Amino acid sequence: MPTLRPFQGVLYDPHRVNLSRVVAPPYDIISPADQKRFYQQDPHNVVRLIAGEVHPSDTPQDNKYTRAAAFFREWLADGTLRINQETVGWEALRDRLEQIFKLRANRTAFVRGESVVEFQVVARVIDVMRAAGVSSVGLMTPALEKTNETD
Repeated sequence: MPTLRPFQGVLYDPHRVNLSRVVAPPYDIISPADQKRFYQQDPHNVVRLIAGEVHPSDTPQDNKYTRAAAFFREWLADGTLRINQETVGWEALRDRLEQIFKLRANRTAFVRGESVVEFQVVARVIDVMRAAGVSSVGLMTPALEKTNETD
């Protein structure tokens, strides 16, 4: 029987940041004016990760993507962001997902499909997510992750 390992989300530490000042809408609806406002709102606003500023001086070594990666590493290192260590069993999964997503405007989640996990297990997770109110579920596979790493 394959082992099902939960994806460990990355969360802001609410003891280090004011959560209302670090959230932003999805990257594809952030206007240039919104981007500027979010940048000014808090130095740890997620806009730096999802919709970074483009500078005329950008190079392959210094651009919105490399800066986002640097912010991400820095925030993990200083504790602004932390990796979720919470374990949730099957019996509590739906309730936990409902709790997580009830306050979110964007109800999108991703499932990482490992080749050793049987499809019916992945399908069960997706069913639980949908029952908990997740509106969009994306499936990440090792092949997709490898493709994204080279982009």
